[in-house]
Amino acid sequence: MLLRALVSLVSLAWLVPAFGAIYEITPQDDIRAAIAALEPGDELVLGGGVYALNSRFNIRATGQPSSPIIIRGKPGEDVLIHMTTGNQNVLEVQDSEHLVLRHLRFRGGSHGIRLISSNYITIED
Repeated sequence: MLLRALVSLVSLAWLVPAFGAIYEITPQDDIRAAIAALEPGDELVLGGGVYALNSRFNIRATGQPSSPIIIRGKPGEDVLIHMTTGNQNVLEVQDSEHLVLRHLRFRGGSHGIRLISSNYITIED
């Protein structure tokens, strides 16, 4: 009986969306590496402060419809992504799907956020 119940649970496991990990970084950490390591369902929480960048900031993040990748600011903290050069966009989102950017501010650069060959990108608050 126990084995049958276990088999039933395992066979239903694909119905439950997988939840990824939650990672937290601060402006002293490598934001590019943290984003590059994200998998579907993962969430990257940026602590308050200025994430100053002086070269191309291009991210590729591919989530799934039921488990998007989320990059967000920490609640109650001000997060600014600042491109210090006028020769680059502040952020380029390229070849990405099912990505959520939330509670982030952007400044500097030649342009703001540029979406390139990407689908289902949500930018909110």
